[in-house]
Order: sequence, then structure tokens, then C-alpha cells
Amino acid sequence: MNTEGQLDSFLQAPTHALLLAGIDETQAAAHLAAQLLGVESLGNYPYYREITPEKGSITIEQVRNLIAFFRLKVPGKAKIKRVAVIHAAELMGTEAQNALLKALEEPPDDSVLILVSPQPQNLLPTIRSRVQTMNLPSPAGTAPEAEAVRLVKQVLAGTSYDRLLLVDGLSKQKDAAATFVSTLATVAMASLEAAARKGNSVERWRVVLQAAHTAESALLRSGNAKLVLTELMLAI
Repeated sequence: MNTEGQLDSFLQAPTHALLLAGIDETQAAAHLAAQLLGVESLGNYPYYREITPEKGSITIEQVRNLIAFFRLKVPGKAKIKRVAVIHAAELMGTEAQNALLKALEEPPDDSVLILVSPQPQNLLPTIRSRVQTMNLPSPAGTAPEAEAVRLVKQVLAGTSYDRLLLVDGLSKQKDAAATFVSTLATVAMASLEAAARKGNSVERWRVVLQAAHTAESALLRSGNAKLVLTELMLAI
């Protein structure tokens, strides 16, 4: 079934929680939310919420605020009165996911929660078991390498803590981990050369490049990808 068919099928019989698994299903999530609520614009709609990462992660406080939003009484007789979307849901830490799990176990009847994640395998199995998963086709040009570039940019923009949150999920996919490290080295080299041409400091990019090369070698000779990635994330 194509994307439109899957979305239409969900609209006919919505469940309390849906996981949109794909590279970037932001537009699909917004379209679905508007259709569920029966509104043309979500801009100032009072019973719609979007949760996005703050400094590279989704915090437990964000999840607690979302839970409070779901507890509010909503007037009207519509079947679905309230919708929330969590973007990049894989960036929730274990504590935040466990807090969300409690809400999924006792969902309100008039609400829908949509999780958007390009890496659903990084969500806890208990989360995935309580949501309906919709695997939407990736748009053209979103090969694994493109996803690795997106993840590299996210890692470089985050804190050490943010980076360490990604280690567990990434270490479970050996090919993805190798692609990530290789892409990190490529990005670091390009950034180093660009900084040198502009006369800017290149020290950070030298550190990242060296750490990426060290991790590449370590992955080839070590079966402990989690340890290698942990050391890499701390080094950069």
C-alpha cells in the first residue's frame, strides 16, 4: 500500500498512538494531524502540540508536559479532539521513554499521539509494542549515506551527553555504525579544508577527523562497537 493509502486507512480507524517510521515524515505527520482534528491549519490550534528535540535530545520534562496536555479536558463531541506529534522520537532518553510509556498504557479515548522517527529501532521495545507502526517509503535521495549525513550533523551540533544517548541504538547496527563513522571522517575533512581556506581555526576538525579515523580502525578489529562509539562520542 502506498503512503496515501496507509494514511487514509489510519484516518478511517485511528488508534491512540502511531509511529511513522521513515527518514523524515514531518509533512506526513502534520497532514495526518490536521485530518484527524478536522482543521485546515494547525498554527494556533489549542489542542495540537509538537515536541521537537532541545539541544539534541527530547527531555523528560518535555514528555511530562505532553502528559499534562493529554490530561486536560477538551470540549466537544468529536471522536478525536487532541493530537500531539513527537519529532525525532528516537532522541528520547530511557527516562523520557519510560515516562511516555505510562501514558501509552492508559491513553485518553479522544486523543492521538504520533511518533516520527527515522530510527525506530532506537525506541524501547515496550514503546514499539504499544503503538501502531507505519513504515512509509523513503523519498528519493534518502539513501543510508544521506541518513548518515543527517546523523553526523546532529551529533556535531549536540553536547557530549546528547551524543552518548545515540550510542546504544547505533552500536546495534554494525553497518550503520561503520557508515556513520566513515561519514563523520568525510565531513570532518571537508570542514577542515573549508576552515583552512577561510583562515579559520581548524583545531576542532583535526580532533574530529583523528577520532573518526581511530574509530574506523577500531571497528575493523573490535567486536565491541558500543565501546568504540562511546570513546568516539567523548572524543569529539
